[in-house]
Formats: sequence, C-alpha cells, structure tokens
Amino acid sequence: MRISVELFGLAKQIVGEKKVKINLQNKNTLKDLSQELTKKYPKLLGKVIKEKTFKTIPPYMFNLDGKHTITDLNFKLQEDNKLLLLFVTIGG
Repeated sequence: MRISVELFGLAKQIVGEKKVKINLQNKNTLKDLSQELTKKYPKLLGKVIKEKTFKTIPPYMFNLDGKHTITDLNFKLQEDNKLLLLFVTIGG
C-alpha cells in the first residue's frame, strides 16, 4: 500500500519535497507510516517525530484528507488516504 504524505514547515525543509509517497508493505497503521517515513528521512527523528514512540513532536500533527487530526498511532490507513504532516501554531 502506498500512502501520499504532504509536508509542511521544517518537515518539508528536511525532506526537500512538498509531497512524498511511502510504501507500507503488509503494514497499515499510522505508526507503521511514521516508522517508514523516518527510515526514508532519518533527519525527521528528534525534530518532527519522536525517536522511540514515533509520535509527532508538537506542534506537528498528522491530518487525514485535510479533515481529521489523527493522534492514535494504531489508526488503520487505507490505500487512498492522503496525509498531511502539519506544523500547527495557535496565537492570540
């Protein structure tokens, strides 16, 4: 299964591309995707994605299809999903 990931902020700068495709062979969770993303782009570790848990480091978060924030690493992804790796800040 291939998942499209659109990158923003530092993640985009580190990877050097706005969009990447990640191949999840026989895997389908958000944690699997996060692990594969960091295997392909190890400089994301410790800056965008936590090294041991593979959760995003705030203010980064995964967003599904531009509609839903996903924080559960056990969330099951599907072939047609488009993920955004967003840098989200809130000010007042």
